[in-house]
Amino acid sequence: MSLHAVVESSRALRKHFDENKSISASLYIRHYRDISGMLSGLGMVFSFVTKDIDSKICILETHLEKRDTETLDDIVLFEVKNKCTNTKKPKSAARTLLRLHRALEFIHHFIERLHALEPSDSAVPAAQEAYRHTLSQYHSWMIRQTVQVALRTLDNKDALLLRVTKTEDRPHKHVEPNAIRMLCEDLRRIWEHVQTMFDEHDLHGLP
Repeated sequence: MSLHAVVESSRALRKHFDENKSISASLYIRHYRDISGMLSGLGMVFSFVTKDIDSKICILETHLEKRDTETLDDIVLFEVKNKCTNTKKPKSAARTLLRLHRALEFIHHFIERLHALEPSDSAVPAAQEAYRHTLSQYHSWMIRQTVQVALRTLDNKDALLLRVTKTEDRPHKHVEPNAIRMLCEDLRRIWEHVQTMFDEHDLHGLP
């Protein structure tokens, strides 16, 4: 999966959000699958986040199949009204979305920091800082140390972009810097919307 696919699915998600002020569940899942595919294309270094993303997306899809709803907002509201946000068997959609929400914060911070680098700059500090400010607070000491060591293997910005801009017919397809800037903005807006939703219903402490 390439950065181009991530940019395209981000645009679709943004369009729905601008028109409805809510997050399309199907477009959110599509976008997250594209993001996970892109990160996987960078190697095992990001497996600490992609494995969790993939498993949580499957759970979220199961909830979608059970309910006649189109948005994440409706799914969360349903569970709040029915007092089932805390269920573990099956795992609630709200609990699952919380994990994806936390991962999205890391992804946003990393891409934003990466975008600000010069082509020859190492991506290591950007990834480590993004992790330290986001997902690390939810991980054990052992996992934090393992992730920080893994992130040290990252290449420079230009090399990473080359790996995620390959297409079937071209070894490298240029992505406009403005497109990456808009992607960062889209990620921020989606994260903030879900953050507000979880604030309103006091769901940040779900186990």
